[in-house]
Amino acid sequence: MKIFLDNDLAVHDAHAVEEANLYGPDARLYVLQTSYRDPLHDEPTGLGVFAPIPVELSGVVARDPDTSTERTEGGKYTRADTLVFIPRLMIEEKGAEIPKVGDIIELWPNTASVDAARNSAYRRKGFYEIKHVSNDGEVGASRTPVRYKLETIRLTDFSPENRFSS
Repeated sequence: MKIFLDNDLAVHDAHAVEEANLYGPDARLYVLQTSYRDPLHDEPTGLGVFAPIPVELSGVVARDPDTSTERTEGGKYTRADTLVFIPRLMIEEKGAEIPKVGDIIELWPNTASVDAARNSAYRRKGFYEIKHVSNDGEVGASRTPVRYKLETIRLTDFSPENRFSS
């Protein structure tokens, strides 16, 4: 039986941050202000207001989105679902809140549209709304996650950037 020590968590944290920095895209996390959450159900009320300064993340691990297209009498709509993994240590270093349902994450914010033909990241670029958050990679008996797993969605008929207040 192996006993996990505090330094095991540090090793896993370092690995998660290194993986995100090496392979992950840049991202911006826009946090929904908590004063606009329903106190009973802990859900966003109305459209909410987002923090004016996004949290800049140097790298996250994002899977290619599963994209489906639907054609109706109202037009063509696209839905993109993707998984995003953010290292816990990166969130703590930025002093940001833990991501929650209703927050918005922008993937590949610095990818220029000029590179659209050459850069596959441009097709996945955009704002995604967080639909579910769970802990990922708990080490041993520790309840501290190594990273957060975000299930996100992007709909073309109501894209997440429409939720920003002016």
